[in-house]
Amino acid sequence: MNLVKTYIDRSPIEGIGLFAAEFIPKGTLIWEIGDIDRIMSRDEFLSLEESLPQVARDYLLRYSYDDEDGVVILCGDDAKYTNHSYVANTDGEYALQDIHVGEEITCDYRKLCGEEWTEQEFEVLKSYRPDEN
Repeated sequence: MNLVKTYIDRSPIEGIGLFAAEFIPKGTLIWEIGDIDRIMSRDEFLSLEESLPQVARDYLLRYSYDDEDGVVILCGDDAKYTNHSYVANTDGEYALQDIHVGEEITCDYRKLCGEEWTEQEFEVLKSYRPDEN
């Protein structure tokens, strides 16, 4: 759950993003697992995924991630709108640099989901974007 004041808005990175609503000094704990987040074993996640309609499965895949301990975390707040950046200003939990009001909060998805994260998987995140024809 977010521990700092944030808001969501259009992101120049991708769709909707998470933005700082207050100054966040470097080293600040900005997010931690809380009661509003869903924590599942990988097996529990796969079982749940199989029982849901496709649109719900897609939601789970878009807004959850495997952590280093082999559990799947589904954020229950706006932290799920944190976008990826190769030069992220957080590690997902702590601010890696000062983050100013109005600045988008980012993390490197490869650090959350492992180095095996591929560009193809980033494209899955965009799968519901309407065609721009």
